Amino acid sequence: MEGTDNGTATAAAKRRASAADRGDKAARPRLDAEAADEPSPRKQAVLEAFGAYRDALDAHHDQRERVIKCSRDITALSKKMIFALLRITQEPLEKVFRDVQGKHKQALDLFRKMAADLQGSDAAKYNRQATPAIQEYIEAMGVWRFLEHNQLITKQQVEDSLDIGLPLPVTDEDYLLGISDLPGEVNRYCINAIGKGDHEAVRRCLEFMRHLKAGISVVLCACGAKGLLKKAEVLDSSLEKTEKAYYSMSPLRPLRAGGLRGYTSSGGRPKPDTLRMGQSDGGGKKGGGGGSGGWRNLFGFHPLAVLGAASLLASGYAMIYRPYKAWSDEQREKRSKQQQQAPKIKHTEEAIAKFPFAQKSVVFVLGGPGSGKGTNSARLVEDFGFVHLSAGDLLREEQKRPDSQYGKLIEHYIREGLIVPHEVTIGLLRNAMMDHPECDRFLIDGFPRNLVQAKAFEDTVCQAKKVLFFECPEETMLARLLDRGKTSGRSDDNVESIRKRFRTYANDTKPVIDAFAKEGKILTVSCQGSVDDVYAKTRAQVAELLGTIEKKAE
Repeated sequence: MEGTDNGTATAAAKRRASAADRGDKAARPRLDAEAADEPSPRKQAVLEAFGAYRDALDAHHDQRERVIKCSRDITALSKKMIFALLRITQEPLEKVFRDVQGKHKQALDLFRKMAADLQGSDAAKYNRQATPAIQEYIEAMGVWRFLEHNQLITKQQVEDSLDIGLPLPVTDEDYLLGISDLPGEVNRYCINAIGKGDHEAVRRCLEFMRHLKAGISVVLCACGAKGLLKKAEVLDSSLEKTEKAYYSMSPLRPLRAGGLRGYTSSGGRPKPDTLRMGQSDGGGKKGGGGGSGGWRNLFGFHPLAVLGAASLLASGYAMIYRPYKAWSDEQREKRSKQQQQAPKIKHTEEAIAKFPFAQKSVVFVLGGPGSGKGTNSARLVEDFGFVHLSAGDLLREEQKRPDSQYGKLIEHYIREGLIVPHEVTIGLLRNAMMDHPECDRFLIDGFPRNLVQAKAFEDTVCQAKKVLFFECPEETMLARLLDRGKTSGRSDDNVESIRKRFRTYANDTKPVIDAFAKEGKILTVSCQGSVDDVYAKTRAQVAELLGTIEKKAE
């Protein structure tokens, strides 16, 4: 009985232990879940690092996409600027420039957004995404510079045009690849000029592309960049097309160069012996009768081809030459009417040739906008008997002249703070000098503004004796111009135009001063001090100069 009770107790204990085990297994998933909600410190650190890396990747992706979007939009706007500029042969100049300036401002706004994502180390990180926009922009600005000044845009001028308030890297590689795309656009402009019969424009295109090819070739010899090498091949092709266009503008050039004798029916140059009409054929016959000799070699088939050629020439004369001659006469008459309005023929060519420009004493007066050129020049007139010619005043007078051919053009250049083409400015200055034949001393204020103007004036008018340079800090000039703008009524006396004039002065006029300084022609006057103090220094410099000139004359 007692043994039975012990066995029953043992079985009950086993059942209780089994039930406890089952309870533990049922509770285990709940305990594992609680353990997962509370990770270990090591696992927590890994999760935090992963989250930070994920956020960094998201930020990198967003920033990269922003740069790519701005780059695409800038590229599209730059292409539109180029297309607008190439319409310059078909639409009014003012309309074209107004359209281009609007697109340029939009491009600068996009550059400003993109530059915010390209600061510090990000400039190198996202350079590949920004490069297409920068290169296309350089190409557009290069076309603009070529059409306005017939010059190749420099890297410094590209950087100055990016007036966005933030530094934006323009690498040497971007600059070279950007300007190496110019030949294609210049070639398109050349084609448009051919359609207008503008032989001079085609010549300028050819000269520009030859100089560009020479420069690119030098760079290739130095570094041999792969991307530049590919574009150099396109440059060669564009240059070849431009050369062919230039040398074949006249439809009658082949005939004037020697008639049909210079060309075979296949379009190529024949061998010298095919040009002899009396050469023997395969059967030893002479002449061009019915044999296969000279006439056949010339025309390719049968002597009857002579009649066909004559008929072709007659129809060509009726279909090509007559319309061309009528169009040419119309263009010649149109140019004649334009020249009658131009300031440069106010005096006849004979009078210009006889005028003793070389005997005149010309002093250029240079300095930044608001440096006091006009004020001091007016006082020098009273003291020394100079005739004061202000290039700016002459341009504004020409702009207001009712029948002026250049009025709107001058207005555009002055408003944008740009340099008016030197042909217009020099024509006005030459006329003004000839209006004072009795005077031997001229103060020319605000001219030349660049090296091209300086050389053109010395080549067509006379050499300058000296250059009076007023050296003045930019802050002082800005304050003077803003104060003057309250009463002057001048369209260029506002902050935006003044800033543009300062940039133009720094880019274009400073090199003129440096060039004259090398020739020893600069008389520098510091503008620090009162108005009377500045003029006292100016007067002393000019008095010494005139004394030297008079001694040389004696």
